Amino acid sequence: MRKSSQKKIISIGTFVIVLLLFLFSPACATGFDAEKVSKSVFVIRTIESEGSGFAIGKNCIITNEHVVGNESEVLIKTHDDAFYFGDVVKKDSTIDLAVILVKNADFPVLRVASDSSIKVGMDVYAMGSPRGFEYTITKGILSSKDREVEGQLYLQTDTPINSGNSGGPLINDKGNVIGVNTWKLADTEGMGFSIPISVVTDYLAGFGIELTRTGNVAGYLEPGDFDNQGGVPIRDPMRSPFGTNLLLILIGAGIVIVVLALIIIRLRSGTTPRPVRPARDAYTTNYTSATKPSQDDYTKPYKDRGRRKDKDPYSD
Repeated sequence: MRKSSQKKIISIGTFVIVLLLFLFSPACATGFDAEKVSKSVFVIRTIESEGSGFAIGKNCIITNEHVVGNESEVLIKTHDDAFYFGDVVKKDSTIDLAVILVKNADFPVLRVASDSSIKVGMDVYAMGSPRGFEYTITKGILSSKDREVEGQLYLQTDTPINSGNSGGPLINDKGNVIGVNTWKLADTEGMGFSIPISVVTDYLAGFGIELTRTGNVAGYLEPGDFDNQGGVPIRDPMRSPFGTNLLLILIGAGIVIVVLALIIIRLRSGTTPRPVRPARDAYTTNYTSATKPSQDDYTKPYKDRGRRKDKDPYSD
C-alpha cells in the first residue's frame, strides 16, 4: 500500500513539474522567444501613414514601399520605446520594397530563413502594428509559397494581416523571417500575402550589398553603398542567381547552335549557297540555264494566229 502511494505521489509530482515548465517556458506558445524577436521589429511612421519593418542588418531595415510613400526620412520606434530617424535609401514600387538605413544604429538582426525550410502547411506568425496595436503577433499556416498575382510571386497565408502589418516580418516557428507582410484580399478572410524573403536578399545583392551565408546584411551600411546600379529583383523563376535573364541566354545559345549546325552541313556537302537575283518586274521569274524557256516557247501558241514569232505575248 505504501509503495502504491509513493508511485502516485511521484506521478503527480512529475505532471506538475512538466506543466510548470510548459506554462513558464518563453517558447511554449510560438516555438521561439517572441520578446527577443520583437527587438528586431519596428514601427515605421511617416506624416501620412504607419506601418512596420524589421532589421535585416545592424542598421538596415526592410519595409514596404507603400509604407514610406514619397518620404525620404521616416520615424522609427523600437520595442523599448526608443526613437530614431531613418533615411529611405532605396525603394521599388513594382515589388513594394523599401530599404531604410539608421545612422549609428546597432539593432539585433532578424535571422533570414533558408528557402529549403519554407514548407506549405507550416506554422507562420505575423508581427507588426495592425491598426496601431504595436507588436501584435498573429498565427496562421502557409497556404502557398509561390502564389502568382499579377506577375509577382507571394507567400500566401491565412495569418491575419491588417493595416499596420505592412512591412513587418512573416516568421517561421524558429523565429526566422520568411517574408515581408504586404497585403490581403479585401472582404475575404484568411487571404494574406507576403513578399518572399529571397526577393529581398536578391534585391540587396543587386546593388552589390554583401550578405552573410544566411542572407543577412554583413556589417554596417552607408547610403553610398546603394549608388551602384542594380537592385533588380530576381523574382522571375527564369532569372539566374547572377541577375542575368536565363531565358535570353537560352534563346541566344539556341540561335548559335542552329547557325553552327547549318555551317557544318554546308561544309560537309561541299556546296555554298548561290546568291538570288532580285526580280526585275512582277512578271519576271529567275530561272536556271537548264529550265529557262526560249523565245520560241513564248511565241509557239501564236503561230496559227498569224502573229509574229518574236512578239512578246505579254505586250499589247
